[in-house]
Amino acid sequence: MLPFVRWKEVVTRETELKESINDETIAYQTLPENYKEFVIGCVKNFTRRTKKVFTDLHVLKWSIWWAMATCGQFQVGNYIQTLWAEEQPTDADNYNGFVEAANTMISTIIILLLQKLKINWNKWGEFWLAIASIFDFGVLLFMALTKSLWVMYIGYAIFRVIYQAMITIAQ
Repeated sequence: MLPFVRWKEVVTRETELKESINDETIAYQTLPENYKEFVIGCVKNFTRRTKKVFTDLHVLKWSIWWAMATCGQFQVGNYIQTLWAEEQPTDADNYNGFVEAANTMISTIIILLLQKLKINWNKWGEFWLAIASIFDFGVLLFMALTKSLWVMYIGYAIFRVIYQAMITIAQ
């Protein structure tokens, strides 16, 4: 259980922080006299900050892409074993764990190499995120339609490597 924090201490700290960094987004119009006013002030501050953040089109596009990419990656990760099981003979060697480990190592190498490239990610980042997303769609579609377990393994590794690289670029 978390320790109890008095709301007046929070107001005092936020007021001191506002004065030290001159940030108007954490200012109270008037200092709250009771807990109800404190909660209303917190909701107003949260609403004001949220509006400020999401009026920036760049932040909005980034947030939507990040959420969609992460959810898609989790969904693929959760169901890839089922897809592999469809094509895996019961008496064959199982390389599922190796594929998972290998794509992590390959992703690390690719990300380190991407850092060496002199690319203006602020200018070209959205373009490459879009290209990678379209390519990932093609890889997933191909994996769903193929009957070769090895092609599925390679496709999954490509999908994961691209995801890891793009998430790193998006940061």
